[in-house]
Amino acid sequence: MTCRYFSQLARLEALSTTNSATTSSIINLSSIVGLRGNKGQTNYAASKAGVIGMTKSLAKELAKYNVRANCIVPGFIDTPSKLDISGSDSFCVLITFLLTICVLDSTTTNIVSAKMPENIRQTMKSNIPMKKFGTTENVSDLILFLASERAAYITGEAIEISGAISF
Repeated sequence: MTCRYFSQLARLEALSTTNSATTSSIINLSSIVGLRGNKGQTNYAASKAGVIGMTKSLAKELAKYNVRANCIVPGFIDTPSKLDISGSDSFCVLITFLLTICVLDSTTTNIVSAKMPENIRQTMKSNIPMKKFGTTENVSDLILFLASERAAYITGEAIEISGAISF
């Protein structure tokens, strides 16, 4: 989608909540590589940096319609080998499923598969100050927060969820 798609008046009016106490929220996903770059990933870094720039522009363009736009910038996220949905509420299951299956798929290079050799996983963890990978639940919790009214004054932000990784 492009900024033009979001800027069409009919869509803005549909998203607009200017006559109510609530706000609408657009949440995009980028990558830590979009902020820091990475050797051998020029195209990927450029596209993920573009998502961040688009989000910041959307936030400025849509604020008058009471629509917020933010971007989540994950570092290394560990994906489970299978999804256990027992005991979870349906909305959280949906978010986690989308992150695991659709959004954080093989086209996102900062995903750590449970099938990755353990020695490589340990090397990657050693570069993260928290010494652990993030989880799809960590990301889905941030999505739920940003979608909620508790984040009603947060817009135009690229929020890093990376364990303070640097490369």
